Amino acid sequence: MSELVPIGKDKEAATFARLIFFRKALILLPELYNVINSVSDATTLVLTMAMVGLGLNVNLRDLRHKALRPLIAMSITSILLSALTFILAT
Repeated sequence: MSELVPIGKDKEAATFARLIFFRKALILLPELYNVINSVSDATTLVLTMAMVGLGLNVNLRDLRHKALRPLIAMSITSILLSALTFILAT
């Protein structure tokens, strides 16, 4: 869909309006940056609280019995991948 292009004084007015909008947008950038950082910090806090809540519900005795073999498999795989990466990098 094409944009309608103003002619004559309308074109000058449209250019001026875009310039004013751009100037106002530049003035608001620091505030927008602060809002984004605040939202990011809040989401990090909420996610941390959720992970702590999940972790507090874990029974370590059950985990030790049920997850020992997968933990050993993941450790061996991690060591082998690290060794392979080191060999290929050198």
